[in-house]
Amino acid sequence: MSYQFPLFRRYLHGNTYYRINSQENFDELMVVGKFFVLKNFQARILPEYQLIIDLIDNAENRWEIIEENDFDNKLNFCKINLNEKKLD
Repeated sequence: MSYQFPLFRRYLHGNTYYRINSQENFDELMVVGKFFVLKNFQARILPEYQLIIDLIDNAENRWEIIEENDFDNKLNFCKINLNEKKLD
């Protein structure tokens, strides 16, 4: 199936956002209290590819389909108001 990337999703709890860049790559924005984490994932093993497929297809309705501006607005809010945490 052909998709128009990027695609955008948000976990139903509202604290984790996804920008799906391709069938092999996505960005995850997590908000935890006064901190946020922005991490890029490149799929290398089957479970990672499966997660991206699930995100694209919204498996079991775990995510809300959102627009690019929803993701961008949340990211901008985080950069202005929260502290970024880097994960190793």
